[in-house]
Amino acid sequence: MRTKLLAIIAGSAIALTAAPPAVAATWDGNAFDFGLGKNWDLASNFIIQDVGLGSTSVDFTQPASNGDRTNVWDYALQFGVRSATAGIAERTYYDCPLANIDISMDADDLVISCGADWDAPGNSDIKIRGNMRIFGPDGDLIRYTLEIKNDSNSAITDFTGYPYGEWGSDAAIWAYQNYDSDVLAVPALEDDANAALLNSLDSNWVVNYSTVHPPSSIAWGHNSASVDTFLGFLDGAEYYLETDTFTVGAGETVYLAAFASWDPANLNAISYQGEEYASAGDEDLAAAAVASTAVEFDSFSGRLTRGLPAGANVLNWGIVPDQDEDEKLAVTGADNWSIWAGLGLLVAGVAGRAIRRRVRA
Repeated sequence: MRTKLLAIIAGSAIALTAAPPAVAATWDGNAFDFGLGKNWDLASNFIIQDVGLGSTSVDFTQPASNGDRTNVWDYALQFGVRSATAGIAERTYYDCPLANIDISMDADDLVISCGADWDAPGNSDIKIRGNMRIFGPDGDLIRYTLEIKNDSNSAITDFTGYPYGEWGSDAAIWAYQNYDSDVLAVPALEDDANAALLNSLDSNWVVNYSTVHPPSSIAWGHNSASVDTFLGFLDGAEYYLETDTFTVGAGETVYLAAFASWDPANLNAISYQGEEYASAGDEDLAAAAVASTAVEFDSFSGRLTRGLPAGANVLNWGIVPDQDEDEKLAVTGADNWSIWAGLGLLVAGVAGRAIRRRVRA
């Protein structure tokens, strides 16, 4: 089993190094294919709701192929904002009218951007725009970035950000950053009590486990960032996150970002299809593969910063490094393997059956 998973991960890493030529794209407002994802569902409120699994990596293609959705997400990522000074008195989630959404290729990545400022702020000097990047060639990673620009002559000191993500169904926590089995053993329930434990461990990413939908990770920040992000509450498949209050100075532009990932190459390797795993234990292989690559989020570098301006202040992650530096993929060394594969695959046989019974009950 270990050999099988290592081969899957190696294949995924090789695929990530291949960059197809840049291709111009014009979106027709409907679902599309990209990477190993087909029938990407981009909703009118600027949210990717779900994606199907394709067998061959493709450039941006429309109309989308027919095929089963994976139900990996209901809402891959979303961002809320609050600032009474900016005219957003209550938590309000960002959206963009369909007519203003533009899709284009940037090297091997698909970029989804909004061509107009958000109309929620009551202060015309506050410009907020959303951007999503689906990383190619496989489409295994999504970054949601919110740009906040203060064109006024005064600092605004009462901003709060609210990242949000929702899996396709309630399942379990399979892995998390700064793992400590004495504090929170996995698999674990997705509830408020465990959200508090994750916060106590300064965890900034989690991998979700299910016996039906594919595993996925969500990552919301870095411990060295200037603004802390934490789990506000956890309600089954719904992850409600919150930043500390932050300031945007006069004339300043800042960013917030969150990530969601899945591993479509791995799913193909284990013959996942139609929300069903081909063999008993494959759900453990799938979760271990996502967990072993989630350590990419431990460092805000490499492809995570791709397309962001060098020197930009991403408040909950850090300063974007010089884009001329060589891009490096996340390292998944022996320590990470021993935690998430050695521990996970040995223990998940028993714990996974317990979760399976609970989910199916």
